[in-house]
Amino acid sequence: MNKRNIVISGVLLIAFIFCTLGIGFAGEKSKRHLYKEKGFSIEIPTDWKMIKGKQNIIALIALSPQEKPSDKQCSLCVVVEPKPKGIETTDDCLKKHINYIGKTFKDFKKIDSGKTKIGDNEAAWLSYSFRMKKYNNIELKAIDYILVKGKRVYVLSFSAPIEAFSGFTKVFKEISGSFKFE
Repeated sequence: MNKRNIVISGVLLIAFIFCTLGIGFAGEKSKRHLYKEKGFSIEIPTDWKMIKGKQNIIALIALSPQEKPSDKQCSLCVVVEPKPKGIETTDDCLKKHINYIGKTFKDFKKIDSGKTKIGDNEAAWLSYSFRMKKYNNIELKAIDYILVKGKRVYVLSFSAPIEAFSGFTKVFKEISGSFKFE
């Protein structure tokens, strides 16, 4: 085997390993979306359906693909809203967010919460379950990441049917890790 064939075989082997493990090359399976007016950008997988937010505070909604109707689907919603008076930290936002979610969603159950970093930015997170009466009372699990920047609060909310949630955690981490203030 000559050098050229060894190099080609090595490249093909590496590509096979990446595909088998579900690891993509940077930029190959996702696209960065810039929301200049909202002050952020985020990378979303290219096969996800993008829906422009219909309300002023909803910047975007993205839905994972479904190859067949029975496939479980996850969603991302990015909310950007003015920072309420009296709110200065991510801890303040987290408390207010828990209160809001608890009043808004049926059968809300807090699972856990804490602090993390998204890029160089401090973030709070909240994991919870709830029911969507509108959609046959389906039980969902969600994780929300909350960031404060200037006069705005940013919430990245990922949700999926409770039985399928763990299958989406890797993509949730990848997407949230791509979030940048612009």
